[in-house]
Amino acid sequence: MLLRIIIAWSVVVVVVLGFVPQKRNEPPPPRRLFSEPEVLTSDDPLVQRVALEVAEATGGASLDALLNPAKLINVERELVELRGKRGAVRDEALEDLIAKKEAVAYVEKRAVMRDWLKWLFRGQAYATVAVSLLCVYDAVPGLHLDLSIQVLGFWSWWLFVVPSLRSIKPLRANEKRALDTAFYATLVASLAAPVATKDPAAIWWIDAATVGLCYAYGFLAPEPTSKEEDDDTFDAQASFGAGAFGQSLWRAARFATKALDFGTGIERGARSAEKTILERALEDAIEDKAAASSLPDDRNDEEEPAPPPPPEEEANKPE
Repeated sequence: MLLRIIIAWSVVVVVVLGFVPQKRNEPPPPRRLFSEPEVLTSDDPLVQRVALEVAEATGGASLDALLNPAKLINVERELVELRGKRGAVRDEALEDLIAKKEAVAYVEKRAVMRDWLKWLFRGQAYATVAVSLLCVYDAVPGLHLDLSIQVLGFWSWWLFVVPSLRSIKPLRANEKRALDTAFYATLVASLAAPVATKDPAAIWWIDAATVGLCYAYGFLAPEPTSKEEDDDTFDAQASFGAGAFGQSLWRAARFATKALDFGTGIERGARSAEKTILERALEDAIEDKAAASSLPDDRNDEEEPAPPPPPEEEANKPE
């Protein structure tokens, strides 16, 4: 009973933390974008430019508030490439393609998740928690639920609750980390718990405790501030006998975390580095082209030979 009270309080804490208002109109600090081995931050020039354009178009929303920020970054990258292909002669096909990409970017910069949709996702998650609790206890009035429905009750943590909360954009960094961890932890708990017990209600409470612990980890664990969390440091520390297995397990977990982040905007850091290099290359090419076009033609530079002087009149010659 005491354990269930503790777990219930942890779920209440999760719900309360979900209702804590977020700070607005404060630029987020530069953060590590770890989808690239090199250190990349969100203060990349191209990312900052796109973020300013998004803020102007949406009235102050951040880049993370977009429904698909990765698509916007990719479109902006393609626009940089296409604009760099412009030459002195107008190419109608190229201009049409640029216009289409600009139209896509215009829509994506305004595709922000509204507050009512955020509340809808949170309400869906909390309602699923309540309904699933009734299912695992077979406490739905007037119905006797089959065992498969009761099993679906505890699987709802991984199938519905955590994904619904992760769909909210933007999420605070600590809550996002908690939900990313809970997405894997509830899967492991739901698969492993039936080995110890066949009671759907007990497994439901195990999943609830897992989510509560993930939230505690997300809100209480220190934020990573440097690249010391990466594989190199782990490799240096894993000099014991199980180091190779530990390194493989660590890298697999890191890859899974990056896969979760794909499409949420976090991966734009790696692409932003490519875009920065690409922009510099395109700028150099454009400058060279402009310099070449400003120079006169080599044939014009050659001085034309002076016409031969007119022949002297014969009258001037002595007889």
